[in-house]
Amino acid sequence: MPIIRQFEFDREAIRSPYLRLLYDYWIKLRGNRAAPDIHEIDPLDIPRAALPYVVLVDLEHDPFRARYRLVGTHGTQAAGWDYTGRYVDELDMPNTMVEEIHEDFLFAIQLRPMYANYEWPLRDNRGIVNVELIQLPLLQNGVVTRCFCGEHVGQDLDLFADEMAPLEKSK
Repeated sequence: MPIIRQFEFDREAIRSPYLRLLYDYWIKLRGNRAAPDIHEIDPLDIPRAALPYVVLVDLEHDPFRARYRLVGTHGTQAAGWDYTGRYVDELDMPNTMVEEIHEDFLFAIQLRPMYANYEWPLRDNRGIVNVELIQLPLLQNGVVTRCFCGEHVGQDLDLFADEMAPLEKSK
């Protein structure tokens, strides 16, 4: 299955309840602006159930590089290792994935939130799983320098401990 990217999407496109929580949090911070400020993200305000699915990515502009600032526990469990602090181009990925991931982050720099759905091969021949991703830009001094992402791997399978914290009713 090829990567399906949507730049004009609504909340209903997101299947994962955890990613919906992250999207709602970003939308609330954004208000009527193009994106929230990087300093508005507060881990204590992110819905607890969604924290394992958070991925923060620093975006360097000249030259362009993307570095995983923080990878939540779901992401490290799905990957089989913690790639926090690593640049995308340092990771061993199949085929053209490094280029495609860089392309995705270039869309973020253009202030384009993105929803993606694709198949991904797990390390050590553990199979191929569906991945759902939201990529949401954050501003610093008017420039996108970070992405607030949510990633849910294999949500239709019982491979990872998804229910680390129960979903809470909206306040």
